[in-house]
Amino acid sequence: MVRPRITPTKTLEILKPLLAKMSLEGVAGKPEYNRIWQSGEMTFAQLEATQDLIPDDDVFIVPHRMESPTPEHTHDFYEIACVLNGMVDNCVHGEDLYLPENSICIMKLASSHKLLVGDESTIIANVCLKRSLFDEGVFRRFMLADSTVSRFLRNEGEHEYLVFNDANNRALSSAVANLLHEYVAAGFRTDFSVEARTLLLLAELDRVESYSYEGIDAQAKDMLDYINERRGNVTVSDIALEFGYNKNYLASYFKRHTGKTASDTIRETRMAYAASLLRETDSSVEEVAAISGYQSYSHFHKAFSTVFGLTPGQYRISERYR
Repeated sequence: MVRPRITPTKTLEILKPLLAKMSLEGVAGKPEYNRIWQSGEMTFAQLEATQDLIPDDDVFIVPHRMESPTPEHTHDFYEIACVLNGMVDNCVHGEDLYLPENSICIMKLASSHKLLVGDESTIIANVCLKRSLFDEGVFRRFMLADSTVSRFLRNEGEHEYLVFNDANNRALSSAVANLLHEYVAAGFRTDFSVEARTLLLLAELDRVESYSYEGIDAQAKDMLDYINERRGNVTVSDIALEFGYNKNYLASYFKRHTGKTASDTIRETRMAYAASLLRETDSSVEEVAAISGYQSYSHFHKAFSTVFGLTPGQYRISERYR
C-alpha cells in the first residue's frame, strides 16, 4: 500500500495522545504548576525550587491546553512556542500577536507576555532552552552562526519575537513531532537524543524562508478567518475588495504579516477542506473537487497530489485503512 507523506495534520493526530500523557505526567500535571505563575516570573531557578518541578536539564518542554489564559510573565530562558492545534493570542508588551495552527514563535529573553485563549481547542508545546545549553559544543557554534535564528537568539535587533508560519513545511512539523516523541520516551528528561532533536529543530527553523518579525495582527487574523470561513473558495481579489485594499497592497500586507502568500493560504485551506471531505464523506473525487471550488478536475488532482504526495483516491484509501 502507498504510504502517505507526513503532513502537519497527521503529525498532530500522532502527537495528541503524547501531549495528553505529557500534561498528566510532565510538569504541567504537577499540583504546584499553576501556583508558580502567580509571581509573574517563570525562571528555571523558581521552578527547580518548587518541589523539583523541573529537572536540572538544559532542554525542557511544557504543553499547554489553552482552556484559560495565563498571567503576564517573563522567562530567563529561550522559549519556542509550537502551536499544534487551534489559535492563540500571545500578548507581548500589550501587543496582540495571533499565532495560528502550525505556527512557531521564538520569544526574546525576558519578554513580558501572556497567552490569551484564541480557541478552546488550542494545544501548544513550549520548548524551553536554558541559556547554558549554548555555552559549548555544537550549540555554541549554532549560537555564533550568521543566521536568522542565531542572530535573534543573540538578541541582535529590536524585535521581541520571531514567527514562522510555514504550515505545510513537512520537515519542520516532523522536527517538532520527533522532538516531542524523544522527550516523552526519555521520561520527560533531556538526554543525548533530545538534545540532538532540539538541534535539528533549530536547524530546520533556520532553513525556513518565510518568517516574520511582526506576526499576525488583528486585521491579518480577520483575513485568515475570512478565508477559513469560506473554506478557501475565494480569490486574492475577493479579499482585497472585502478589506478595502488594492490587490498588490493586499498581497504585500498578507505576506508580511503571515509569512505566506495569500494564494498559498487559499490553496492550503482548499486542500485541507478537500482532504476532510475525502476522509469523512462518500462524495466522489469529482464531487469533492467541485465542492472545494475547483472547476477543473485535472487541476484539483495535480494540486492535491503536490500537497499530500498522494492522489485523492490514494489519500482516501490510506486514511480509511490506516
